[in-house]
Amino acid sequence: MERCYQDALPTLKAAYDAGDKYRIGVYVTLKATPNGGPNDIDNYLEVIKNLVKDFHTRESFIGIDTLDSANLDDTLCKNYWQRAYDLIRSYSPNCLIFFSDRNR
Repeated sequence: MERCYQDALPTLKAAYDAGDKYRIGVYVTLKATPNGGPNDIDNYLEVIKNLVKDFHTRESFIGIDTLDSANLDDTLCKNYWQRAYDLIRSYSPNCLIFFSDRNR
């Protein structure tokens, strides 16, 4: 997952640059890996941490969708969402945080 973030970094920078230039808000959706599950949670959280840490000071940064299409049971998902929320808030107290319905 970290490699995917590094590969996407130039595109993310370009999106935030354009957003800053044209005063357009940008939020990013973290997409679950195909058949991703409990073993991927630490990877998802690491990507969220890096994304928010790298971009939360940008004018165009408005928020993040914590995970789209996750394959997690209810208890694990609630725990993940709480950890993601706490992590995001440690960098950005005011950004929007989206929580996916997990295709239910």
